[in-house]
Amino acid sequence: MMSMMVDDASFHTSQNTLTRIEIQSQREVPTTLNSSPGFSIPNFGDIFTAISSNDNTPTLGTDKRIFFKSLDTDKKLNEASKERTNLLNKMIAGKVTTENLNVIPENASVEDKPTLSLKDPGLAATFNKVASGTWKVVYAPHMTTISGLFGGKFDVQYTLNPDGTMVSHARYEFPIIKCGYLSVSGTYGSVDENVSRVDFDRAWIKPLVGDNIEYEIPYNSLDEVPDSFVKNAINNIGKVIFIDAFAVFPVSFLDDDTIVFDFELLGTRICAKKI
Repeated sequence: MMSMMVDDASFHTSQNTLTRIEIQSQREVPTTLNSSPGFSIPNFGDIFTAISSNDNTPTLGTDKRIFFKSLDTDKKLNEASKERTNLLNKMIAGKVTTENLNVIPENASVEDKPTLSLKDPGLAATFNKVASGTWKVVYAPHMTTISGLFGGKFDVQYTLNPDGTMVSHARYEFPIIKCGYLSVSGTYGSVDENVSRVDFDRAWIKPLVGDNIEYEIPYNSLDEVPDSFVKNAINNIGKVIFIDAFAVFPVSFLDDDTIVFDFELLGTRICAKKI
């Protein structure tokens, strides 16, 4: 037996004949070639001809896969580019909504090769299926553009808890203020079927100093921050900043490990991946 990777389809052959194509998942899966004596690997041109002429279920997740391949990493915030933004927009425009990510919708077409997104992503009944856990922001053009203007960078992640509470940590690094964490906590919920809401009510920072700042972690809550004038000042400033314009987010895309929501105030989008 031999195996090889060809996008999302698993090709099974017997005696050099391509017999069927099975779509297994949104992710790339190994292709298994079953051989009899005298078996030889079929010509790639024949394989792709068979794909194009086959009317079975379409390959799923093509646009999503292409967008993530355009990134340098899915572990941290990536620099913005026109190409990446276009690919993200294409993924959203080509999505097919469904109530069950494990079931292929009847309206999925071979030509579109859509990526599945949950229907009514703003509703708690929908996002509660996948929300709980830690998410890393991997693409946010406004963050990288603004930080780049000042010669700095951000790395952002947030944790959503099953009880509706959340905490977010943004690691910053700038020439003058150096390194540290800016953290906020609050709650998340629903506005309507397409719009989610976050309400932050606490904010704090943790400046990083010394030789081992790479391994430093943020304070998990405001209660862990040592009492000081700065602690109270940062929290009070945060409460002033937390206005509705920063609280309401239409959700453009949602599946079991990826979310895209719109930051309408700046006309941009934020993509996060569950880690």
